[in-house]
Amino acid sequence: MKTRSMNDNYIYTPKAVKHNSKRKTTQKYDPYLSEDSDISNSYSTEGSPSFKFHGSKKRNRKTDLQISILRKEYEINPHWTKEQVAELVAKTGLTEAQVYKWGWDYKKKLKTEESYQNRVCLYCEESIVPSMMEYEIFQIQQMYKASLSSFKEIVSPSLFLRSPCKV
Repeated sequence: MKTRSMNDNYIYTPKAVKHNSKRKTTQKYDPYLSEDSDISNSYSTEGSPSFKFHGSKKRNRKTDLQISILRKEYEINPHWTKEQVAELVAKTGLTEAQVYKWGWDYKKKLKTEESYQNRVCLYCEESIVPSMMEYEIFQIQQMYKASLSSFKEIVSPSLFLRSPCKV
């Protein structure tokens, strides 16, 4: 019986089974079926599988304490070595992959927030000092508006509605 590591993508093969033909054959190991079950009886009468589903664990959110520990470490040093990740694993109780992924995601989040704030600041803080010519144009516009308002007082729209000449 040889066992091979799961990382090498090999299948665990149990002892060879002898048949009447005196030829050795091997059976593939199926982790979803129990050793005493057969494919024909792997389903119960209700139609649900009798074997246990070996899926991933239920996802849990990180606690506030874990997040605060990770943030404090990130503020001290945003570039974590393997030793620092191992220390964080011991402190937080998370896996190494979870700690590494949190650091990666947090770094990306800060980078996008920073770029967004920089874009907004350019639009908000930009100021243009008016030149003398712009000030003169502004004065001309004000005089034009004032002359229009005085002209409207002199000429009322009712004058145009009546026609003085009758044909």
